[in-house]
Amino acid sequence: MRIGRLLFLSLCTWLPSVALAQDIRDTIRVDSSRVAEGYDLTGITVRVARPALTTGGSSAVVLELDSLGALPAPSMEEVLRAMPLIVIRQNSRGESQPALRGSGDRQVGVFLDGIPITIGWDHRSDMSIIPLTGAQRIRVVRGLSSVLYGPNTIGGVIEVDIARAPQRTVSVIPVSVAFSLEETGGSNVSIGTGHFFQPGDGSLVVRAGAGFRHRNGVTLPAGITEDREIRARYLV
Repeated sequence: MRIGRLLFLSLCTWLPSVALAQDIRDTIRVDSSRVAEGYDLTGITVRVARPALTTGGSSAVVLELDSLGALPAPSMEEVLRAMPLIVIRQNSRGESQPALRGSGDRQVGVFLDGIPITIGWDHRSDMSIIPLTGAQRIRVVRGLSSVLYGPNTIGGVIEVDIARAPQRTVSVIPVSVAFSLEETGGSNVSIGTGHFFQPGDGSLVVRAGAGFRHRNGVTLPAGITEDREIRARYLV
């Protein structure tokens, strides 16, 4: 008898609480006209200026040689060191080799006016001996489109335009002279000339130039002469 009474009392106290919870209504009124109409969301267009170079998202970088504050008669090594997204290293033979996207130097193609110059016995070229005095622009391609240039270009492509131009040439600089003096006494001199011809309906551009570079040596870091592990003959 005690068990039956306890169950009956618990049922009586639980049922009214459930019924009370069901009687509570929402106090916010719903506008039936708006619900019937619905909402039409149109597309949102955001227009912003796209930067010329974005971190990690640029597939090609174009550099005009006129805007480069490099030395007169620069080599390809000096120009590439001033560009982003590319690393120049020296191997054990003293050759300057490029590295793109973490790939080796044998997987980077170098082209001059579309002609590959990395078709050697080891598919490498020394960037420090390639002059760029007469170059107009240099383009570094590091995306997947580099494979369209030919074999062994999965790492990227370095393309130099000397005679090619994005638009028709109408005039050239007749004479240009540049001179620089380094803090260590090194000097650089370059001279270039050009002439524009129009034989008939076509056009012909002739360019010529020369450069001279002289360097006494490289500045040693402070305190290197006190290092006993470095032989004195290497510091002369």
